[in-house]
Amino acid sequence: MAMVDDPRRDHPSRKYPVEYLLWLAMLMFVVQPGSRRQFDFDKATGPFLLHLLALAGLETSGIKTMATAETVDDLLQALAPEELRKLRRLMVDALLRGKRLDGCKYGWRWRLVADGTRLYSFNKRHCPHCLTRKDSKTGLVVSYHHDVLEFKLVSPDGLAISLDSEFIVNSEAEAAEAGAAAEAVAEGAQDDEVVKDKAEKAKQDCELKAFFRGAKRIKEEWPRMPFLLLGDGLFANGKVMALCREYNWSFCLSLKDNLPKLKQAAEAALAKAVPTTHVPVAGVSQELRCAGGLEHRGVAVHVLSCAETVTGADGVAATTTFMWVSDMNPAREGPAKMANKAGRQRWKIENQGFNTQKNHGYNIEHGFGVTGNAWMNYYLVAQMVHIIGQMAVKTDALYKLPSLRADKKPGGPRPLLVVFGSLRNFAKRLAEAFRYFPPAWKDFKELRKFQLRYIDGA
Repeated sequence: MAMVDDPRRDHPSRKYPVEYLLWLAMLMFVVQPGSRRQFDFDKATGPFLLHLLALAGLETSGIKTMATAETVDDLLQALAPEELRKLRRLMVDALLRGKRLDGCKYGWRWRLVADGTRLYSFNKRHCPHCLTRKDSKTGLVVSYHHDVLEFKLVSPDGLAISLDSEFIVNSEAEAAEAGAAAEAVAEGAQDDEVVKDKAEKAKQDCELKAFFRGAKRIKEEWPRMPFLLLGDGLFANGKVMALCREYNWSFCLSLKDNLPKLKQAAEAALAKAVPTTHVPVAGVSQELRCAGGLEHRGVAVHVLSCAETVTGADGVAATTTFMWVSDMNPAREGPAKMANKAGRQRWKIENQGFNTQKNHGYNIEHGFGVTGNAWMNYYLVAQMVHIIGQMAVKTDALYKLPSLRADKKPGGPRPLLVVFGSLRNFAKRLAEAFRYFPPAWKDFKELRKFQLRYIDGA
């Protein structure tokens, strides 16, 4: 963190090193206060400051005061998002080299899910880069928003590790035009309808445009990693398939009605295929069909369908059908394996990714700061904290502390969620410890490099 290019020059907050403020930003998501104001109340104790200095490696720096959340926001407003991308890259690279993420592999390929989500919505234009949503009937802009396209490595046991994030923002040209129009309205030269028309004339940025930017960066940063791209029907198109072939990536994408000709040919081929039955768990039955010999815009593809029937406790059965298009041969991979260990794993980005970060403490939709680069940087900080949180939940990291090793009970370490009941309970207990109990310096002195091990049932 000390290597981050600090954008502050003669700002009064320079008395706080950049690593101090970045750790403070991370702790905002660790202890989960819900808002900057509440965080200022929670961290206003001597022990909290000692913990912060210990985490930042600044125990001997002589810092005796706690920076405010506003000071953190000042830094994140000016900090280039690429600086935090570099930090996350170092984190992920360390986990990859340490073989902590091997569960994210499907065979020799790495499961990479791409999906977009909305972060903030506004009634008025927040900045020239805002995306807009129009009323389908009137054509008028009804809201402004900021979105992000996220790339995550996922595993069947619930890992959703942020590999890259591409923010969906209007281009510089669109931003300049919208900004000029907004200034004209402020001066009374134009009405708001003109602004709306100008903002919508140029095609907005979107998930697909962001995908190609993000995929290019991922290929540059991890050029030799063989990825298996998973995604919804939006990404099942010729350009994405061609890009995967160029990058030597595989793909397994949901096949929807946006490719009517391919879907029609797939349904005809699958109707002739011999079905196989798979029972993953009691009460669930899957009928699987696969077919090959299809083509979409010069790319040879295979299709796989899974009709899953779930019988409830009341005896009522409900069937849901899934269909995927892939460059991999389901007959060779195994239809059941490919459906459950590849195609359906894309939901991990929704459940273990966005849902966790929106509804289970991280609160990424809350506007901790929306000025300048702050809204992007808060999101990137949350991604780094989520990586650490997943390592804490799924490994024996908690039990590596010397004080806990001394009190080790028979039967070995228990998963963190078993000990605390939920991640929210753990965050609450951790916040209380930071507020009221000084760091156990003995632990810090005795703690050495250690190997993380997964705990069964974590």
